[in-house]
Amino acid sequence: MVRATSGAGSLVVFLRGVNVGGNKTFRPAEVARALGAVNLGAAGTFVLHAGGAESAVRKSILAALEFECEVIVCRGGDVVALARRAEKDPPPYGKDLKTMVSVLAGRPKAPPKLPVEVPAGADAWQVRVTAVDGPFVTSLWRRREGRFVYPNEVVEKLFGVPGTTRGWSTIGAIVKALESDASRAVKKRRP
Repeated sequence: MVRATSGAGSLVVFLRGVNVGGNKTFRPAEVARALGAVNLGAAGTFVLHAGGAESAVRKSILAALEFECEVIVCRGGDVVALARRAEKDPPPYGKDLKTMVSVLAGRPKAPPKLPVEVPAGADAWQVRVTAVDGPFVTSLWRRREGRFVYPNEVVEKLFGVPGTTRGWSTIGAIVKALESDASRAVKKRRP
């Protein structure tokens, strides 16, 4: 169960296109240490419990990297709210079908009518984009024979905005990190 106070004041940072196929490689744990953040995996996902100004966080991360990349910053409470809304009907996440969440770097000019399947067709689709919730775009991903289609490329093309995609399990890990911070804050306030 996701607690209502989780994530208040915290920020979640998503880097786009890093540590993929040997391009834009870096050591996330070192960046996290320098920022005082929690690192979640190799894809560039961080939780900053101290929060701060989004522009200052972006600047700090870009200064810690040796390359330019898209830095997407969200409020922790927004990620928790996304997870809370999914509690009534938990999204699938297994070997053959995964729920993915793309985080958009900006607002799309004209969001598409959903759902959208790529490639189109009841049996052929690999990516089914199902919902938009603020900066978050939810899709289902299943691998099929033939050309590999990844949700991020589909979402960026549909919305015309850069984004980065994480699995639902990463969203769960972010929420756990935010809840951990909320628990520490409650313990500090107790006499």
